[in-house]
Amino acid sequence: MAFVPFDYLQPGWPMASTWIVPQMKDAPDMHYHEVHKAHVGKGNVTETPRRYSVSLDVHEFAPSELEVKTEGRKVVVKGTHLEAEDKYGRVTKEFKRKYKLPRSCELESIESHINPEGVLMIETKKRDRSNSTNVPIIRETRTQGRIIEHF
Repeated sequence: MAFVPFDYLQPGWPMASTWIVPQMKDAPDMHYHEVHKAHVGKGNVTETPRRYSVSLDVHEFAPSELEVKTEGRKVVVKGTHLEAEDKYGRVTKEFKRKYKLPRSCELESIESHINPEGVLMIETKKRDRSNSTNVPIIRETRTQGRIIEHF
């Protein structure tokens, strides 16, 4: 019996799993370079007790093609890149990401910068969650009146 490539489609034949070709697990109908490009513009959020930051891979965009702004308690990042224009139309590359900021973030302290590798960092400080103040303890004595002491 001759081997025919369609035999792989029959039940019982082993199928290629995602550990063999890990880059294809997200989009099996895309080539490797297309899968790599699909991750451009996706961000990683890092939150510490003092800072909140987002890093995005935007190496295919020039800084002039990027826009970072706030809308209420959200940070909005947009990127638009015009690749080519011909008699049939034009090809553009765009992305838009929104990140909801925690209530503890200071909106006035948002900063963004891009490094030489094309990673955009958006950072903001967090307010001190303790918001504690010292409350004086008032000790009263019967003979001397009121004495205020701070403990």
